[in-house]
Amino acid sequence: MIETAQHIEYFKRHQNEDTLAPCWLLTGDITVPKAAFAKKLAKAMLYSSELQQHGMPNSLIDKQIEMGCYPNYLYVERPLQEDGTRSREINVETAKSIKKFLEKKSAVLGWRVIIVDAIDDMNRFGANALLKILEAPPAKILMLLLCHQPGTILPTIRSRCHVLALKGDAEIFDNHILDEKFEAVLSQVLQGDNSGVEALSRDIVMQDKSLKPFFVCVLNQLHKWILSEKKPKFVMVQPLEFWVNAYKSVNTFFNAFKDAHIDPKQTVLATFILIKDPNAGDFSNLM
Repeated sequence: MIETAQHIEYFKRHQNEDTLAPCWLLTGDITVPKAAFAKKLAKAMLYSSELQQHGMPNSLIDKQIEMGCYPNYLYVERPLQEDGTRSREINVETAKSIKKFLEKKSAVLGWRVIIVDAIDDMNRFGANALLKILEAPPAKILMLLLCHQPGTILPTIRSRCHVLALKGDAEIFDNHILDEKFEAVLSQVLQGDNSGVEALSRDIVMQDKSLKPFFVCVLNQLHKWILSEKKPKFVMVQPLEFWVNAYKSVNTFFNAFKDAHIDPKQTVLATFILIKDPNAGDFSNLM
């Protein structure tokens, strides 16, 4: 695979030559941190240069992008709900924010970058709204559509995008995508809704049967919640001792079964059972 730096060099070269295709699908399995790469690419595209002299230092561009307030940058993701967790999909209202962004006159001349994280999460109405933009994108625009499963999106969207498959840079960035999906599903599970577990289990099994990225994600998130004073609302429902016991149980479970030939899907399901009830008990039937 071409290294990340060479990917960015490709985009920058075509940007300077004004020959860059406007719409891209960034594909790769769920464990590849496509969002981190997309943000890194966006910064490179928006940094000041001889062709884009807006007088703003790159350090300030960095800070504004991270805060989501840089005028030529838009990050689209599942909207937040009242309980502090993210919705299960990108709805049409959120998708239409792209059209509003493009219709506004930017305070900064030059290129604009839009990241959609992820196109898989966009519902049918949102996808149709996005399709209208893809049919006639304006000049000096780069749209980066993160995509975990290309086969699930509209063929009309795929046909209007160039594809960049990311495979080998997972160790460079934190994996925010899997963290967010795990957090959203766990929030549902703790509220008595297990509907998201099956889909997440299927995704993880399809992408990585070793399950190591999943367990790393789970243990990292539990550890973060134990140490952090600022916790999601659904985490604060349980006392600190509960999460400490959950961490110990999952860690013991992982160490006991990581080298065994067990069914990955059942292992994911068992992990959520353990977190909901750290004293759930014996999973030796998975061996």
